[in-house]
Amino acid sequence: SKSKASTQNNNKHIVIDFAADELPYREYGLKRARKLGASLLQIQPDRFSSVSKNFSIEQNTTLTLIGHCSKGANDLMDNSGIRISATDIAKQIYANMSEKGTPLDTVFTIDLIACQAASPFGQQPSFAERLVKALSDCGIKNVSVVASPTIMLASRGGEQANLSEQDDLKMTQEIQKAKTKFGNAWFSKFNPQSIQFESNKATLNAKKITFNYDSERDSVRTLKK
Repeated sequence: SKSKASTQNNNKHIVIDFAADELPYREYGLKRARKLGASLLQIQPDRFSSVSKNFSIEQNTTLTLIGHCSKGANDLMDNSGIRISATDIAKQIYANMSEKGTPLDTVFTIDLIACQAASPFGQQPSFAERLVKALSDCGIKNVSVVASPTIMLASRGGEQANLSEQDDLKMTQEIQKAKTKFGNAWFSKFNPQSIQFESNKATLNAKKITFNYDSERDSVRTLKK
């Protein structure tokens, strides 16, 4: 999947779509960027560094990252299983800010459109928490990372949509069954439309959690949205 930049150059809203290697997700990335009036970069996760020159982070920029995730995961992933870790994302953002001369104390937001990126798994921290920690290790400590604790769905109009906790539990159980049955090919075999949810539709006004760095306690703090 080659990188694709929109005709706009909007450094206040930037969408970086790691899941554009399949058509439904590629279309969602386009719709999301259009809805925000954002610059769009659609790129394989392992080629993120190749598009660093195509965007800049400014004061109050919102950087939207689209990819597949799960509870306690260390990576965002495309549909074929290519991954990028929280540490590598942080390093690339650091490299971008350093190259562009952006002060590391710039205030900006990373909005994750990724399933369960706000949820830990046992003792494993959530992806959002890992990302805040990795960014702080690079000296980037004024960033807020916003993420969903539940599964997110690609809505038709480019809105953000996620499931209730009850529906999330139901779908997570079905995903585990698919993983057991199909192994690494589970994603292409899994049909979320086959699940009957408690609520008839996902919440389009997605309930998300904000993570940021607490310099006084040298830890990651959370704020429910």
